[in-house]
Amino acid sequence: HPGWPGGAVFDLLALYLACAFAGYLAALCRLPPLAGMLVMGFMLRQFALVEGISSLLSTKVRDVALSLILARAGLGLDARRLWQERGITTMLSTIPCIVECSGIAAISYATGALDLKWGLMLGFVIADVSPAVTVPLLMDFIVAGYGRQKAIPSVLLAGGSLNSVVAIVGYGTIFSLVFSSGLPSWAPLLLGFVEIFIFGLALGTLCGAVVCRLWPSAALVQRFLLILFGGIFLIAAGKKIGMAGGGCLAALSMAATVAYHVDVTSCEEVSSLFGRVWLGAGQPLLFGLLGASVHIDMLSAE
Repeated sequence: HPGWPGGAVFDLLALYLACAFAGYLAALCRLPPLAGMLVMGFMLRQFALVEGISSLLSTKVRDVALSLILARAGLGLDARRLWQERGITTMLSTIPCIVECSGIAAISYATGALDLKWGLMLGFVIADVSPAVTVPLLMDFIVAGYGRQKAIPSVLLAGGSLNSVVAIVGYGTIFSLVFSSGLPSWAPLLLGFVEIFIFGLALGTLCGAVVCRLWPSAALVQRFLLILFGGIFLIAAGKKIGMAGGGCLAALSMAATVAYHVDVTSCEEVSSLFGRVWLGAGQPLLFGLLGASVHIDMLSAE
């Protein structure tokens, strides 16, 4: 039965409670709560205490939690300042990724571990930035008021989201060169353009416009659910069509569009609700499940 030990519901609840407690202990030790949650999730998996949580369930719950934090981040973005700093945002999303990838590829090639193409693929994998890790930290800066006058958190939030897409596009381009897929070498670049501008920005903005139309007649909880389910849909759709980075960018764009068009008071109310739900439920589940997704027995030195 799902509610008994070993069942999906019981194990998910146990993981949530254990990771919430671990996050509390980490905070007492002046460590990031997510560190305690990751370690707790990892330990629960290694001792086979959360075997009832399937990979499918874990993915779905993580998508919901990711939608929570991306919506909260989008509602906190300063779109006007972000447009003014678009050059810096573009550089932050591309230059660090390319430099890190090139460095890893050069080291791999120089040591003889991998050839250049495989080294570049490894570099793009490592250079990807996880929004699940960066967004909560940057949201803490926004709440504390750090760098808001110069829109530093907003620039970093947008740059980090675009960085994921750049890394995915770069990986796909090199992958198509290593493994012949029958597609021309420029196809991943075209797909990357579609992922960023069509799926990520255009579709996200369109969904945000729909939410704005429904906003005046909706209550607080309804506004919260509109953005939450919209984000879940965009993230799931992105994964379904092989544009996971674009899905996250679309969820962020949708919330940012809402923040740009609606009144500040109602936007702050919804953002505050997202923050409470994230801290109370989303954060322990997301990082606990991320830690639990690591299987030591699948790792090999060979």
